Amino acid sequence: MADLIPWENLKVLLSLDKSELADYPQLQYIANQVGDTFSEYAGRTFSEEDTFSESGYTARATRYIDLKVTPVSSITSFTIDGVAVGDDQYQIIPDSGIRLYNPISEFEWAVSYVGGFEEWPTDLQHIACIQAAYEYRNIDNLGSTTLSTEGGTIVTPGYTILPEVKRRLDHYKHVRRKIW
Repeated sequence: MADLIPWENLKVLLSLDKSELADYPQLQYIANQVGDTFSEYAGRTFSEEDTFSESGYTARATRYIDLKVTPVSSITSFTIDGVAVGDDQYQIIPDSGIRLYNPISEFEWAVSYVGGFEEWPTDLQHIACIQAAYEYRNIDNLGSTTLSTEGGTIVTPGYTILPEVKRRLDHYKHVRRKIW
């Protein structure tokens, strides 16, 4: 997840002195896991733009094929039951995948496509930094909801995505899972 969490942003947010993320192995581990956590929550894979291949079997009548890595920018090959599908038979839905112009029942499909972000959206980078910083600052209390000391009690959320991060991450949820 290169640059989903820019090191310079984390360094400022956490007031860190060392020059490289590798100097903080726990933080490096957390930063590497945030993208996976976000992907699981949003029902999509967060990735830099690249070529991906997926295949599957659909047992019901449908006109939609959901792809994991969005936004989808182009289709390089697409087959249904081993037969090439022409560009005039489908539409790319950037935030979810492919919409067939005519619904089909029970079919196997395979697609190669270009998907992912050309550049990470700054708001996504920001909430990834916030989540990583929160987890790093609370690494000794992961899973705790209450921490008591002589000075009082602090209640923190358990190991979860922060509510504000979730709210802003909702914008990136897989479109078909939100509205269809």
